[in-house]
This record gives sequence, structure tokens and C-alpha cells, in this order.
Amino acid sequence: MAKQDENIHAGHRERMRERFQTNGLDGFHDHEVLEMLLFYAIRRGDTNPLAHELLREFGSLQGVLWADPESLCRVKGVGESTAQFLHFMAAFHDHVEQSRMRGMSLTTFENCCMYFRSRLSGCSDENMLAACLDDQCKVIRCFTAAKGVPGRVQVETQNLVRMILMSHCRSVILAHNHPNGRAVPSPEDIQNTNTIAKLLKALDIELIDHIIVAPDDTCSMRELGAYLPDLL
Repeated sequence: MAKQDENIHAGHRERMRERFQTNGLDGFHDHEVLEMLLFYAIRRGDTNPLAHELLREFGSLQGVLWADPESLCRVKGVGESTAQFLHFMAAFHDHVEQSRMRGMSLTTFENCCMYFRSRLSGCSDENMLAACLDDQCKVIRCFTAAKGVPGRVQVETQNLVRMILMSHCRSVILAHNHPNGRAVPSPEDIQNTNTIAKLLKALDIELIDHIIVAPDDTCSMRELGAYLPDLL
């Protein structure tokens, strides 16, 4: 029976790899992306249940990758080598992103447009990004804060604030896309921005701006007057 199970899992892994080779990660759910990543840390067996458990524990792919090895090891099925592998993948991703945008300071609307349009280009669903900045407004790391469907994205504010705290930044710029619309903030966008800004202000972290990216336009909620941090 053990040999039969091993053959089943080996066949599943091969089908997942073929799917990736054909379409990249298009159509993959988050648990499938993590399941496949775990193939390279756990050489045999079914990694699907562990992927689900990690996402339940840490809330998102970013949460899993940003978790420290000790926290990862507390999840049943995660050994030291797997925890170190996931921790390395997070560091590797950050290194690549920092290299790609090295030297760019998000002090101007033009730089913000360039940075966030490149990050959100081609997204068919609404996504929110959080760019965590150092004292010179250079990006420490940028992560996906929320995902949704065209026209709507649900923000889990407590999880977002926790992720920002983990970056040890001094300030943040949020951005999200309107894939099929205009770069105009909705009442929900304004409310979410003010809620997040108040939570961050209590932690001595400044929310500088919220950028909205549409196919043919980009706007700054601060310049538009839809976000007024001095009045919070």
C-alpha cells in the first residue's frame, strides 16, 4: 500500500509540473502554488494538506513566506529544513525585487506610477499592494495585501497591519488596481484607507498615500483630496 501511495503522489507531482510548464502559474490557487513549492523541500508524499494548514495558520502565501522558521516549525509536518527552505524563498524573492527597483525612491507621483504600474500590469483581478519604505522612501519590500475580483477587493486590515509591522518600516504607500474601470476612488476605498491609516498612525507608521491604477490612468488619493492624513 505504501508503494502504491508513493506512485500516486509521484504521478500527481508530475501532472502539477506539466501544468506549470504549459501555463505557468495561471489558474493555480494559492494552496496549489504552495503545494508545488513544497515539492522541492519535501521530496516524497502529499504536500497538499500541509499547504492548506500553512495557509490557515499564516493567512496567505506572503504570511507563510514571511513567517520566521520557529513559527513554521510549530506547524505539524514542517521540519527544520522545510522551514529554512521557505524562509530562504522569502529572502530570495525580496532580493530579486530590491535588485529590480534598487535606487528608486517613491517620493514623487511619477515614481509611484512607474513602480505600481509595473507591479500591477496584467492583473485581471483587483489587487492591493503595500510598499513598505525606509527613511529615504525607498522600498524595503512590497507585498500583496489583498486580492479580489474585478471591481472589488476585500481588505483584512488586521492582517495587513501585522504584515507591515513585520517589515520594520517607517512609512507605507498603498496601491490597488481597477482592472476594468477608471482611477477614481470609491467610498469603500476612502473608508478602508482612513481605517488603515489610523491603525498605522497609532503604531507610529505613516500611510503616505494610496495610489489607484487603471488601464489608462493613475491617481493619487492624497493629491485628489480623497485621503487627508492631516485630518486623521
